[in-house]
Amino acid sequence: MSDFFAVQPLPAPGSPRTAGEHYLNGSNNYYESMTRYLIDGSTQFTSGVMRLAAVNLPAGFTATTISYIAGTGITLGTGVNAWAALYDTAGNLMAQSTTTATPVAVSFSNVTFTLASSQAVTTSGTYYVGVMYSQTGGALPFFQKHTVVTGIVGGGGALTGQKALNALHATTGLTTTAPATTGTLSTATADASCPYFVVS
Repeated sequence: MSDFFAVQPLPAPGSPRTAGEHYLNGSNNYYESMTRYLIDGSTQFTSGVMRLAAVNLPAGFTATTISYIAGTGITLGTGVNAWAALYDTAGNLMAQSTTTATPVAVSFSNVTFTLASSQAVTTSGTYYVGVMYSQTGGALPFFQKHTVVTGIVGGGGALTGQKALNALHATTGLTTTAPATTGTLSTATADASCPYFVVS
């Protein structure tokens, strides 16, 4: 039997989910919002709304980029703003990438945003990654995702003490600047599409 599918002990927060996952990532320091095995389709971004996903990060890791895998091809509109942001375990903004008007979002391509400053993780735990697009006209990009039950993704619908898996930020009309906090994710808009976001 391949060790990719063998039952293994649960990993510590922030570590690869299994040894197989680590090998599949080429031994790179990729920390994912979910395993790639769970990707079951794609969903379109909402203009001016930051989409958030939980990612476990270990102490000692330094975050420099945030990535997602694009879905179907798109034609960007005008006045495009696109960026990614990293939030700490308390939901406070750690860093944002520069805003780009020409993000690459070709079908099934890797779209990567570089944080304005590298972020050293000092405490292992659940962090949040946000990606935002805003534009006028055209078609917004799609991201690869896994469909989940909306009633269990937010903190309000999970067991006591569990973190929200993903959410749409409550603030709309975002353009160039990431919100200072994630807001209260237990009351943020729950969404059935859990994004595949990667921190490296």
